[in-house]
Amino acid sequence: LPEPAVMESKSDQHSDDGALLKSQTTPISPVSTTASLKRVGCQSRPMPTSISFEGCGAAISYHLGVIESLYQTYGQEALSKSNMKFMGTSSGSIAALVVALGLDVAKWKDRMFTAWEPMGFFFQADRYVGNIISEILQEAGEDAFNRLDDRLYISITKFFNRNVVKSKWDSNSDVKRFVLASCFIPVVMLRPMWVGHCFAVDGGFSNNYPRLEGKQTVLVSPSRSAGSEIKPELKLRFRDLIGSPKKDRFYELWTVGIENGLDYFQPAAEHRLRVGADAPQPVQTACGRCYFWAMRQPCCMCTRLFLFWIILFTQVFLTAGLRQLES
Repeated sequence: LPEPAVMESKSDQHSDDGALLKSQTTPISPVSTTASLKRVGCQSRPMPTSISFEGCGAAISYHLGVIESLYQTYGQEALSKSNMKFMGTSSGSIAALVVALGLDVAKWKDRMFTAWEPMGFFFQADRYVGNIISEILQEAGEDAFNRLDDRLYISITKFFNRNVVKSKWDSNSDVKRFVLASCFIPVVMLRPMWVGHCFAVDGGFSNNYPRLEGKQTVLVSPSRSAGSEIKPELKLRFRDLIGSPKKDRFYELWTVGIENGLDYFQPAAEHRLRVGADAPQPVQTACGRCYFWAMRQPCCMCTRLFLFWIILFTQVFLTAGLRQLES
């Protein structure tokens, strides 16, 4: 049989305005297993003390692929027994929860796609996301929260723009509430989360890539954030981040996440991918270019956060009014 083609690419092929430029990367066909990956050599980096998964919406499969590369490099059991810290924001907090509990990431990758495919966009995500979080904690057991103290760090945003990172857990429901709060975006989700004495929204508004002070934290960034250690060759499309995931793209990002993770954790090894010539090349739309440009402008971020809080409180009042009318 012929040898699988080796992926060739140029590094950092991005313009300053966040546009996705043409690449020489041969597109990767979506696969649901890791059988297409071959490793030559066993040298790897020392196990990191902490790893942070940034918020990336429906592109969570990239994070899960990186976790699979962690398992392949250090061993799932060894990782579960280690003192490694896992940090996450928004959908990255769900990935951090899976690896912090030492669960089978390939299984949960398939489960997330099956559960989220019919999700849609408006006022539904909290139900679908909440169900997945409940299933994860249920599989881990009633005492799962005891294994997460000082191991799982979740970033949320409290009014107006105050970042809170929690690492102490009182119960499984406490974990679920904080992970949901870290994922909450008005309009996309219906029921806002109440944390402490105020509402909380997506942690990405105040700190999308939390790091531990005084420790080297490996940042996993599907959107190629500045300072990230593990990132794809190409910036994600705007469509990859919002709404329900598309099957081909979801599994493609899983495969790319494994490859990028192995490249980082095993820099002395050679990794090969089975390349699919028929896979479409991702193209950034004008909307996507505007979005990524706006995310780098402080005034745009502040305006977006202000509007989101207005929408959140509007949702609260409307929901309360409807409930009162029904009663």
